[in-house]
Amino acid sequence: MCSAGGVGPAAAAEQQLTAALAELRALAENYPELRATENFQQLSSRLTVIEREIQGARNTYNAESRV
Repeated sequence: MCSAGGVGPAAAAEQQLTAALAELRALAENYPELRATENFQQLSSRLTVIEREIQGARNTYNAESRV
């Protein structure tokens, strides 16, 4: 089990990441030519994978911290 002291900064960092990704996606909505590029599609796919990995790690942490 991890100490609770590290949870606050990690939660704040996660919130910043989530906000930045939401802003990036909103910005991309205004530029269809950007969304169409292969590099942006690859970036978007990779970011989705990373978000899922973070969610899985968060769920694991939460489950273990309840024990």
